[in-house]
Amino acid sequence: AIFIEKHFSAARVIRENLDALGIADRATVAQSAVGASLGRFEADIYFLDPPYTAPAEYEAALTLLGDRPGLDAQRLVLAQHAKRFDLAESYGRLSRTRVLIHGDNAVSFFVVS
Repeated sequence: AIFIEKHFSAARVIRENLDALGIADRATVAQSAVGASLGRFEADIYFLDPPYTAPAEYEAALTLLGDRPGLDAQRLVLAQHAKRFDLAESYGRLSRTRVLIHGDNAVSFFVVS
């Protein structure tokens, strides 16, 4: 698992939780802005959870992934967001296929098209 967190204190809590679970050796915590680190890592599933009050961060991360060379159809991108904030239907080669809503939260599912 790869965690990208720009705030030092939140990154520290992630590391502490990974240690407490005994899985720190199976995870990487990058303490930086998403835009600076997201392109350095490959994953099968990307789960994005920017602050709900930062719509530009959703746009930047989803666009970066949607325009990423080599991103194949096996990749899945999930973005958790406030249900009142509607993400675009596509970002580059990413297309939204589903939205799950639970209370005030929503998770949008994107696949490479």
